[in-house]
Amino acid sequence: MLSVCFIVASTCFASEAVDARKDVEDKLIFLRKFLEHLSAKTVNYFCDDRENGVTVQKALSADQFQTRFLTKTQMFDVASFKKDRIAIITDSRCKQWADVLKTGKRKKLYHRMYTWMVFGNRTAIEALGIAFPFDSNVYVAEVDRFEVNVYRLVKNTLFSQRHTQQHVARWSVPYKKFMYLDTKRPRMNLMGEPLRVSYSLAYNSTLHHLMDYRQVEDFIPRMNYRLMNHITFYVNAKHQPIFRSGWGFLKEKTGVYSTGMFGDLQQGRADIAGNNAFVTHPRIDHFTFLPAGATTDDFLYWMFRAPPLSYTDNIWILPFQKLAWYCLCSLLVLFLAVLTLLSRADDALFGNHITFSDVATIVIAALTQRGNARNMKSVSGHIASYTLFALCLFVYVAYSAQFFVLLQASSNKITDIWALVNSGMELGAEDVLYNRDYYTRKNDLMIESVRSNFYDDKIKGRESKFFVDKSVGMKKVQRESYAFQILRSTGYQIIDETFNEIERRSIRIIDTFLSNNGIYLSIPKNSPYFDLFSISLLKLAENGMWRREHVRLYPPKPIPDYSRSVFVSIGLEDISFVFLCLIVGMVASLAIFLLENIVHYHRALWRRIF
Repeated sequence: MLSVCFIVASTCFASEAVDARKDVEDKLIFLRKFLEHLSAKTVNYFCDDRENGVTVQKALSADQFQTRFLTKTQMFDVASFKKDRIAIITDSRCKQWADVLKTGKRKKLYHRMYTWMVFGNRTAIEALGIAFPFDSNVYVAEVDRFEVNVYRLVKNTLFSQRHTQQHVARWSVPYKKFMYLDTKRPRMNLMGEPLRVSYSLAYNSTLHHLMDYRQVEDFIPRMNYRLMNHITFYVNAKHQPIFRSGWGFLKEKTGVYSTGMFGDLQQGRADIAGNNAFVTHPRIDHFTFLPAGATTDDFLYWMFRAPPLSYTDNIWILPFQKLAWYCLCSLLVLFLAVLTLLSRADDALFGNHITFSDVATIVIAALTQRGNARNMKSVSGHIASYTLFALCLFVYVAYSAQFFVLLQASSNKITDIWALVNSGMELGAEDVLYNRDYYTRKNDLMIESVRSNFYDDKIKGRESKFFVDKSVGMKKVQRESYAFQILRSTGYQIIDETFNEIERRSIRIIDTFLSNNGIYLSIPKNSPYFDLFSISLLKLAENGMWRREHVRLYPPKPIPDYSRSVFVSIGLEDISFVFLCLIVGMVASLAIFLLENIVHYHRALWRRIF
């Protein structure tokens, strides 16, 4: 009887040992396939069961996985974890499995770089009270006799009470293959949790116009407010806005943004910025800029009215090219020579004495479309005179038509910031925080030598005149020789509402000293929502929502109606060349008059003496 019991007991223990080995083999087959799907290359297996650990290490190492078997959590080597595609595996049947998970939290290893696999029960893992961030890859494998079900555990936000459980895989033990596998699908459902967005507003009135199209300022935060409404709808979240009056400045000694929009991001009070910002070196150390976060193409530009062409060029010689002037002068000289020869023949045949000065007078009269009292009597002289008058008539018509166009034209010689600075125009900028910051403080968006020289020459000592309200600055652009730095959208809106047709035609915009490398939305460093916001912003661009909001909110560039006729009054600057000619002619005639008197006096004196 005792022999029978011993044989039965031995058979039972042997059966249990076989089942245990088979269970381990099934786990290893599943684990290898799952790690291959995740493209993991390095595996760290934590367990106090040395025999089990060695078996796992040998099996995975044979499949080209770099595997380490660790028995104590103190053996966590964080330096060796600072690379991508690392898998950390433990089993709830091991005594220290909870310590392994707690150590991962303490050493901040729950994010997208690392994959965690825990063989155990979801309820037991949640009972540990560890918050797995939204971008973490923590998988729980629940194993039974016939299948392995894998769940991903994440907390959607810091305010979530429970983890969201996403079923990502089901492994069939008998068939040794996945019946269902989906770990690549991005997590885009926040289950109604809040997304905190921090906005920097330059004007308090913006709070009353976030969803209408009447206001002419704060275009960027109003645009992003609308986009965030769409994003929170996509990801099933609640839009929780935070409004600030500034961006926040970095305290260089502490490296802290204590206030403003960036302060909210750095201190964990916001999940994403509501304003686009420049990418600067100090900000890169604290924030991540979204590549898809260029939600606006708005930027700062200098706006000014191009001066009339007569201010920069002599419009009296512009109607014809140089070659045309040379040909015209050559023809006049040719006609002067021909008429001089014909005048001698006219004197010999008809006794009509015409001097060289009379011939010159005929040519000048033809050129200025005036009549002349002295005419030739020969047919050849008439033909030459009429040909000269016809030529000058056509030249006069072409010159007058082109000259009228040039009177209304604006100069295009100011094409860059240096030409603007050297043009003598008065300069100014919109009185907002970022303009004051970039011109008065050292930054990496401007060449420091350029910024400091510009500040010393144009701003220092006259800050109140340089930084003015947008309406004041654009009014000065409209009425004076003045250049104003302003956001393009704001300037376009004011131009569309207040500038007339002539003023619109002369508006020019040029780049500022700032490096236009784009402005992007930012999130806190190592934010778990990088993929969520990037994918959502790309969706807005793909489905046309970004374009729709952009067209409805941002004013287009005011396009002048060139089909309408406009009247341009001529100022003294336009006819300065005429006055110059008048003065030169009067001075020359007076000088010649004095010279004639002197010569006449000396001749009379010489006659009396001799």
